[in-house]
Amino acid sequence: MFEVEVHQLLRRWLREQTPENAWPHHLSVARLAARSLRLQQPTLLQLPASGGDRLYLRGLLLPLLLWQGPVVILANSLLRDRLLHRELPLLQHHFDLQKPLLTADQLPSQDFQGIWLTDVEHWQTVQTHYPHWPLAIVAAEDLEAQLISAASAVITPHDWNVLRCCYPAAATQLQDWLARLTFQLFQRPVNPTQHYRLEAEDLLPLVTWLRSQTNLPMAWQHWLRVPTPAVEAAHLVRETGQFQLRRQPLAVADLAAPLWRDRPLLLAGEALDSNSAAPVWSNRLGLPTPTTAQFAGDRHAPGLRLFLPRQAVLPNTPHFQRALLHELRSLLLWLGNRSIVLIVDDQPLLQQVASALAAEWGSRVQVGASAQQPDNAIRLCSMATWLEQQPYHPTPAAIAIASLPFASAEQPLTAARIEFYQQQRWDWFRDFLLPDALARLQQAIAPLRKTGGLLAVYDGRLQRRSYGQAFLEAIAPSERLPQLSLEDPANAWAAQEESNN
Repeated sequence: MFEVEVHQLLRRWLREQTPENAWPHHLSVARLAARSLRLQQPTLLQLPASGGDRLYLRGLLLPLLLWQGPVVILANSLLRDRLLHRELPLLQHHFDLQKPLLTADQLPSQDFQGIWLTDVEHWQTVQTHYPHWPLAIVAAEDLEAQLISAASAVITPHDWNVLRCCYPAAATQLQDWLARLTFQLFQRPVNPTQHYRLEAEDLLPLVTWLRSQTNLPMAWQHWLRVPTPAVEAAHLVRETGQFQLRRQPLAVADLAAPLWRDRPLLLAGEALDSNSAAPVWSNRLGLPTPTTAQFAGDRHAPGLRLFLPRQAVLPNTPHFQRALLHELRSLLLWLGNRSIVLIVDDQPLLQQVASALAAEWGSRVQVGASAQQPDNAIRLCSMATWLEQQPYHPTPAAIAIASLPFASAEQPLTAARIEFYQQQRWDWFRDFLLPDALARLQQAIAPLRKTGGLLAVYDGRLQRRSYGQAFLEAIAPSERLPQLSLEDPANAWAAQEESNN
């Protein structure tokens, strides 16, 4: 049986590996992946957040290399490079496998028997030419965002200029529509993100004209082809008076449906769903009922330390900034000269906190995605920036989170998705905002689990709202610190870490 062959080969290889590569679930992942290929059944593997390590990859990839037939792997460009230049060659060399590999810019022939590594957008355009080819989606936690991005359209100021050049007879009318949109956007109240939702009537004259034309520039063709229902929004740059338009589909399950059709399917993702059967995640993507398996983190890892202030303030109150600064000063004094990442998603609050801390800690305070940072940096950034830059920076001694990472309903794209889920009679909080926030939190704190670092959360909702328990379960296992006092024996951890370095 195929699963037995994969198990025996991988077990012999694992006995030769160093402890840092000895992830405890390699064999289970490999057996499930092999079974999915042999039975041609959809399989979903839920892995713990790893902070970019993805130690499960070798157990997942070996069955794909041993499979007697073609396999398609969907991954983003960074992960494809890792697979192509490190993970797959290592396995091929050790097991003396000659399975050919192709990358996204190469189109395989119908008799191809190797592994084709590509991305969601490219695969969607050619998938009908390769029926029944097994599909493996790695880093499935990003699949929803990738599907939305691939189907969305963006119109820049340059695209308006191109449209006027292509249709000189309509240049005056196009300029008038552009001026009206600009005026309407400047009439909107200023908000920190400068993103504004547009209603259908705002764009109706322009869209009617576009549909009556032939040979439109590619950007405008893409705009008209965005699947409905969709939301339109603008990002205004008030300093230049220019804006970008974005049109984004809302029915993600409709975008994903062709991926699952008539082919073996294997998905592996981190922190997808708190439920082992992943009902919420599967429902949002319209995934046919898969075989699921959920893997726990390494029980031998040090585990993180958790601090929650006793009198945590709710983030939407006028006292939150003052309370947050007080707590952060105590935390920084407790840490001494150790590095820390402060995650603040509210941009005005981030700037205010950065200014206040810089007045006391000087050049140690760094804001955003700075490339060069001192070893004792106090880095302030949004959750999105931290998740993007996390693999490129050393693990800090501590991570402090000002507020739980819920997507803001003030963002027009988020608000539109909430309305869409309401129309579908879904629980938009339990099925959208909460699982996304839990996943982001687990990804953000994953590096601390390897080092036994400190996590501090200053959002009072964690302890005062019923859903706070879901966040505490996502953080577990952890060691709770009752207080941060320089005289507290718990501070011996920071002193010990300092002496070790």
